[in-house]
Amino acid sequence: MTRVALYLGGPPPPNAMIAQSGKAADFRIAVDGGINMFIDIDGLAWEPDLLIGDLDSAVADALVSGSWLKVEEADQDTTDLEKALRYLAQDSASRAPGLAKLAELDLTLFGAVGGRSDHFLSNLFALGKLPASTGVRLLAPGESMVRVTPERPLAFDTRPGDQVSILPFAPCVVSTLGLKWELESEPLAPDGLVSQSNQATGTGFKVRTHAGQCWVIVNDA
Repeated sequence: MTRVALYLGGPPPPNAMIAQSGKAADFRIAVDGGINMFIDIDGLAWEPDLLIGDLDSAVADALVSGSWLKVEEADQDTTDLEKALRYLAQDSASRAPGLAKLAELDLTLFGAVGGRSDHFLSNLFALGKLPASTGVRLLAPGESMVRVTPERPLAFDTRPGDQVSILPFAPCVVSTLGLKWELESEPLAPDGLVSQSNQATGTGFKVRTHAGQCWVIVNDA
């Protein structure tokens, strides 16, 4: 799988997390105002490969500096994250060389959690539309949020007592292993059962969906 890191305009992670994430990624995308988190980081060994969005939130220094490819889209009917996902979904001739198809990508997002709640929720709606085989993970200090589908089950390292919530945005069927309150082919739904504030019992847990998708949120104990 090709690993893609996306940096959005929400509360930025610590500089050390930014530096580590960029080294681990095969391709790095700054989504509009997400480019601002790089301006004041000294000694960063890499740059974003792409800056994309309507560029109304990127500071002037980001627009005139750096060697990154800039793709400006004035379309106001889509969010900047949707513009980035649309870029990744283009045929290979229209994208940066070496990028796999969207269904074959592992996406890790920074600056996508927190800040304005409307931005956060629209991010989840956009990511929920991706192919079920696309890996999706949102990282923030002390918190991880991962989409689980039948094609992409989750195995997660934890400490005993870490808080784990399993939230369905649409009906799904879920099984777990390694949680205090286990689920076995359990139907979850927004208007039915959800698994909020569950707990890891050991050094790891697993979640899989038999149908549909859910979001698993892990908070450090």
